[in-house]
Amino acid sequence: MDLYNKYQSYSNTELLLIVRQPSKHGAADLVVVKDILSGRTVTEEDQVAADKYILEHQRNSVQPKPVLDFSLYETDPELEKQGRKDLNVILCLMGLVFAGILCGVVASLWEARDCGSCMGHVLLRYSFSLVITLALGLLMYYRKRWGWILTFGYCLLQIGSYSTTLLKAATTSSVRSAYVYVATAFIITNIITLVFMCRDSISAYLGFTTAQRTKYIVRTVMVTAFLTFCMIYVSFS
Repeated sequence: MDLYNKYQSYSNTELLLIVRQPSKHGAADLVVVKDILSGRTVTEEDQVAADKYILEHQRNSVQPKPVLDFSLYETDPELEKQGRKDLNVILCLMGLVFAGILCGVVASLWEARDCGSCMGHVLLRYSFSLVITLALGLLMYYRKRWGWILTFGYCLLQIGSYSTTLLKAATTSSVRSAYVYVATAFIITNIITLVFMCRDSISAYLGFTTAQRTKYIVRTVMVTAFLTFCMIYVSFS
């Protein structure tokens, strides 16, 4: 009876808002509100006013959904579907990179089979790339935010590294043609990976606040710088 007394003073528009937003109210409230509305004459103006209020409220309360926040996948089926599709493509591309590096290990070991120290250097250099690629793949698979950022930086590093190989091949004769093909394939693969990552990352970036954008850029730069240092160190060790 208390609920009836409470909602009897509400206007038709207010009662319509309660009915159209059932998740915000209890079952008993909805029953009472619907019963009250059934005894009233609801005009078109009431309907329009309720629609307008809900539309304005949604417009003001909608927050950007950065894909980097993977927890949103649990509450948004469409985002989950699109995110999983992109993630599968990225993981397949990373798998190709991993397989390519593995082939490079085998080929380089075969070429350096008569040089013990050369084989050790090859294993050290390629093992680093294999471990990094595998680790990033696992981080991406389990949807860790750092995995996304690390992979972004690593792809940029790979493109820079193999671009240097192509530049060296164009200016000297010390780089074999097979390496040129491998470098070209890796650059294309990493660019495609970045395209899929950027499609989601840019939308997330645009939805960030200034502080979040700064933090995102700083993280990416730091990660890229760290991986560059590691690659240079391993290459010249």
